[in-house]
Amino acid sequence: MRFLKKLLTWFAGSTKRKPLEYVRSDGAVARFVFAGRDLYPDGKPKAKVFKPELNPNLDRFETSVCGLHGVASERVSHLGRTIRAQEGLSAIVAVKLSVSAVTSAGLACESAPEPDFEEHGVIVGWNPDPSAKDERLAFQTDLAASVATTDVIRLS
Repeated sequence: MRFLKKLLTWFAGSTKRKPLEYVRSDGAVARFVFAGRDLYPDGKPKAKVFKPELNPNLDRFETSVCGLHGVASERVSHLGRTIRAQEGLSAIVAVKLSVSAVTSAGLACESAPEPDFEEHGVIVGWNPDPSAKDERLAFQTDLAASVATTDVIRLS
């Protein structure tokens, strides 16, 4: 009988789906933009689109992104419309950025799943020193410069 229980437990465990890795080193991420003033006339993002915010729980700066590996465009549009709906905001574009561009800028991407937003990730590696504002702005500028006009996806 113990053998059958172990066998059943093993089979039950083997049928569980492994969670999809949405943020991958060989993939891309998207940053949602909620205001037209954050884009240049050609549609490319301004540096402030990538401004990091202090995560008080982890005591580090992060820029929130959406991992795109295996994510349908309809899901990206849905997230853009709903992720900040409580604040009365809906994304107008999703700015696509390769993870390699993030690492080339001296930063890193990692998964940070949230309820109803498994694709959530963050750009990390920002200098936490309050006097490093100019350094963070330089990284933001590098990220914005790496975005091609074709990587700006209109959502509304």
